[in-house]
Amino acid sequence: MRVLFPILLLLAPFFAAGAPVPYDHFPVGTKALGAGGAFTGQADDLSALSFNTAGLVQLEGRHLTYQLYSLLKINRLVDTTLKLKWEFFPLFAFSFPVVEKRLVGAFYFRTLFRSFLESYSVHVLGGALAWKAADWLALGLDAGLAIGHQDINWAAGFHLQGGALFRLG
Repeated sequence: MRVLFPILLLLAPFFAAGAPVPYDHFPVGTKALGAGGAFTGQADDLSALSFNTAGLVQLEGRHLTYQLYSLLKINRLVDTTLKLKWEFFPLFAFSFPVVEKRLVGAFYFRTLFRSFLESYSVHVLGGALAWKAADWLALGLDAGLAIGHQDINWAAGFHLQGGALFRLG
């Protein structure tokens, strides 16, 4: 155990990445917002899908959520005009126990709209599994199909995110 702890400590940043996709991170969930986005280590509700998928093992029973985070940015430009940017970050998710207190599954749909003034959006449809490997270790994997567009250009891709929770005390 004395050798394992330093190794896990060094590897933790690679597993517990906070941003789920390659654009600016958006804090989904009231707990995460209240913690200023520092939610990766706690991740004990369905917003764990955005922070650390391994946190799903902390859920008991079935859960259904719809969360919406809306952000209005106002920038004053050099010529004193204002630029408004209104962004929406919704998450619709359903979780269910596969094996009670050991394996939790989830399906989700989340959309990123980048303002009404710019035509840009990303939609992700996916699923996640979180496994409690030991009393001190949980692992999670999230995979989904992402479709996005900007103006008339469309793109599709595959979204993959892993996560881990270590109990240190």
